[in-house]
Amino acid sequence: MTDSEIRRLLRVDAPDRRSLKHCFRVIRASINAIRLLEPRIANQERERKSFLDSPSHYNPELEFRTLEFDIDNFLSLLGETESAARRMDVDGFGDEGAEILKEMLAESFEELRLHARLADNLDEPDRWRRLSAQIWGEPDRQVFLDAVNDLQDLEPSDRDEPLDAYDLAGMFRNHLYDLGVDYTVEVRRVPGNFNLPGDRTLVAAAGENGERRYSRAEARQLVVHECFHVVRAHNGYATADRVDMPPFTGVFTPYYDRTEEGGAALREEEAGVLDDNKRFDYRIRTAAAYLVHDSGDFREGFPDMVERLVDLGATEERAFDLLVRNRQALRHHIYWGGTRCWQDVDRDLLLHGKLNSAYASRLEPLLPQKPDVGAEDLFSSYP
Repeated sequence: MTDSEIRRLLRVDAPDRRSLKHCFRVIRASINAIRLLEPRIANQERERKSFLDSPSHYNPELEFRTLEFDIDNFLSLLGETESAARRMDVDGFGDEGAEILKEMLAESFEELRLHARLADNLDEPDRWRRLSAQIWGEPDRQVFLDAVNDLQDLEPSDRDEPLDAYDLAGMFRNHLYDLGVDYTVEVRRVPGNFNLPGDRTLVAAAGENGERRYSRAEARQLVVHECFHVVRAHNGYATADRVDMPPFTGVFTPYYDRTEEGGAALREEEAGVLDDNKRFDYRIRTAAAYLVHDSGDFREGFPDMVERLVDLGATEERAFDLLVRNRQALRHHIYWGGTRCWQDVDRDLLLHGKLNSAYASRLEPLLPQKPDVGAEDLFSSYP
């Protein structure tokens, strides 16, 4: 992406660049740009094959893809927008509300820059580790020990998979209708399900070759999980509309990811849709993230980490995938560990949008009393 393309993407020359609307446009554009930068290993399939051919003699030789993107210019232009945001006049929210919004925007741009730097520094282990911790926090040792303890009693099993992505998409639509949420649902040939709050679109994954299948238990769990993300986006748009501001709360606010994934996992727990397979999945992810975080040298420690995960019940292939995915972005501890973000809090406050508890509390004076879809409905109405 050229300098001029980046400037157009971020609309840095817009006449209203010192406005909330402009800041929202830049944040939304930046999120789309960062998707192009998502940390990725260029030779992952070849390395997986080498590992599976001889697990006991394997040491990773990971190659990180070259970015066709001018990171320095992107970071500089984000900095320009942040500076403009700090100086802009914000009317209609009072002096205190205006300062909170400007600080929220500044921290949003700060986090977006961290994501860009992470993508540009994967081959620098110390920087990768530090940047991941700044974005998602460090894995907690006690949570890791709890996960290891739980794994002793969990036995995942094979399941029939009679459903395809179109079946899953229909289940998404039905549940969102029951919740009173208008949202687009699409089927795409991608490996995993995901939500695009900036486009108000939920994607049901058909697999890269259209091969992905789902058990009925997994499909129900995914509906509970993914529709939680949709509701926080929907509520964020509704809240922003009611207070007459661009929908930051529906798309992105600083460091909300752990609260987001933790809330979805908590809803699964309370809905009773977590079978041993999914409980195992959350805890083995937690263990993998902690082991990667705790390893002094990823490459040298790889055999021992694989052995530990296999001892905890993972297959060798699953162990490889989890370790490599955390070497790209060290974030798999936020799912199960993130449920703690919902302890002893006002759930309705956290449901006003994609907010962590700190920003939800700070923004509370500006927010309506109740979100559009409240906790009572969301945590009692299940598919």
